[in-house]
Amino acid sequence: MIEIEILNSNEELDLIPLNFDLIIPLKSPLKQGDSLGQVKLKQKRENLLFEISNEIVRNDIKVNEQTGELILLNEKILSNRNSYSFAIRYFHLRKQKFLPKQTQISIYFRFMDQIQIISLSYFNQSSVILSQNENLFLIPDKFPLNSSEILFSLQILPFYYSSDEYFLYLNDHQSTFSLIHLQKNIYSLKRLQSSLFHQTPSHFLHFSLQHQLTKQFLSSEFLIELHSISNRTNLCQKHFPYEIFESSTKNHLGNLQVLHTSNEEISSFSSFQVSEDNPNEIFIDQCRMELLQLNSSFPLSQFQLCSSFLQSCFEVQSNVSSSTRMFSFEPTKIKLLFSLAPIELAMVSFAVVFILVMFTMIVIICRLKGVNLCLRIKNYLFYGKKYGLSHAQRLSNAKMTQRVHSIVIRESHSPSMESIKEKTKIDEFAREESNSQINVSNDSSRDSGSNRILEETNQLLDLLVSNRNLHSPRLASEV
Repeated sequence: MIEIEILNSNEELDLIPLNFDLIIPLKSPLKQGDSLGQVKLKQKRENLLFEISNEIVRNDIKVNEQTGELILLNEKILSNRNSYSFAIRYFHLRKQKFLPKQTQISIYFRFMDQIQIISLSYFNQSSVILSQNENLFLIPDKFPLNSSEILFSLQILPFYYSSDEYFLYLNDHQSTFSLIHLQKNIYSLKRLQSSLFHQTPSHFLHFSLQHQLTKQFLSSEFLIELHSISNRTNLCQKHFPYEIFESSTKNHLGNLQVLHTSNEEISSFSSFQVSEDNPNEIFIDQCRMELLQLNSSFPLSQFQLCSSFLQSCFEVQSNVSSSTRMFSFEPTKIKLLFSLAPIELAMVSFAVVFILVMFTMIVIICRLKGVNLCLRIKNYLFYGKKYGLSHAQRLSNAKMTQRVHSIVIRESHSPSMESIKEKTKIDEFAREESNSQINVSNDSSRDSGSNRILEETNQLLDLLVSNRNLHSPRLASEV
């Protein structure tokens, strides 16, 4: 918290400040009951009490009458204002009256993250500056400029607190450049040396900004680059700016900037090709450029390339048909199977083989162990769709108990079905004969074996009789 006292020596009571400013840096919003600061006298006097003169302000802020501490009562006052002003009057206990002198209180609320947001505006540029793009300036290597001439001026524009003042400091190249303070938030840069780009093609100037009220420096510096142009006949030099216009309507489409200076001198442009790796980069006659701004999204096969500092334009056409995709950025396509790398194909093949092997092992284990779940799944897949799940389950249960190796039922009108019917009659007669023989026999071993055979035969005959009227072409199962 910063306290600024402004005293008026002409007043009778020198102990009372005429103005008192409180600057409150905030990282988070204040809440009810938070302390805003303390109004201090030059010397503490026990017989003076503090009081806010405005009754409306008393609903928002309270002052301790003995210490002068200010307490926030209404936190909503920060939602629509950045400052708050009111007057403090003093009551004299011995004289039992208010003194004629008051103190004007000004409270400034500043959020630390908001004072960091600013922008710079450049103006009053020298004629030697060929081009300016944001914080980049292109200047000829040799230019007639005296030491007192201004290169450019800049203005600091706060985003949230437009009335606040910022101080600008040049951190380096102070022997080559000089920063001049013209007025609030406005500065100028001028050169001090005659040869600016004698040893280096570029100068990077680092600046620091300080907020005047809070005395806080901005967390990050900002950079200005001064880049020299040694040969104006070479059109492909780093940072050269270009503009794109439609050939027929002359509508402005976007801005380009040269990424690298070409080894060979390029004096004109005629064709272009979009980079395969980056759609925002194009090659215009072996000159690599970057797309900075685009005002249109339709593909072009021809456009006009213009330079503001060279005062010239070039008609540029596509040299390949694929370049018509320029200015129409397409999403990356999914790779097809035949375009996969060898290692990717090997991984896919291994995955397929692994799935097939696991499926085969599961089938073999179910076949050998006779797992009930596997049989249920098999019966449903083979018979469930034609006979219904309940009927398939009934057939499966019958075959599980009977341990019959194979049953095949063909169409009801086929010759084999007729033979089955005759066979059924013969088996019924044989069953009656067998029953009579079994009743006569007294041998226990033969009796038990015959009973088991007869039981299995009866179950088989019942199953055949129940399936006589089925119209299914075929039913097969293994138990």
